[in-house]
Amino acid sequence: MIENLSLIDKTYENLIDDALYQIPLICEEWTNFNPSDPGMTIVENLSAVNILQQTAVDRLNKELKLKLLGLLGLKRKRLEAQDVILCYEGKEDIKIPTQTSFLCEDFHCENEKIIVLKDNPILKVYVEKDGERKTLSRVLDKTTNSSIYAWGEEPKIG
Repeated sequence: MIENLSLIDKTYENLIDDALYQIPLICEEWTNFNPSDPGMTIVENLSAVNILQQTAVDRLNKELKLKLLGLLGLKRKRLEAQDVILCYEGKEDIKIPTQTSFLCEDFHCENEKIIVLKDNPILKVYVEKDGERKTLSRVLDKTTNSSIYAWGEEPKIG
């Protein structure tokens, strides 16, 4: 979330140490790392400006942060419901209660209704036409009246 974003993840000393570590990788000729070296003065000044800039951005309110991100061409997306496929291979059915949280890396979701996982059920039905995918999963919901019978009016396992 944008309100939890903090840009200050390193101290001034950490920034200087990182720069000193990377200098030999970029420029082998730079061997004077004494504070009197003009290059070291530039590294120290850039590190200080970095800390000041990060502190200033951290103090901005949420609305202003969003406007600044908009100047970069980034826009906030509205949350949309997503389909998640859960695969289960087991002998016994599993009942997942409503509002169970699922987390995969940085993706988080919750289910809206009770889910019963059985051994290899058909969870979703999709139709793809002209590169656009539409769901026909309503044919799997027994509580929904549908005139579409993908596997006949009385499908059988097999």
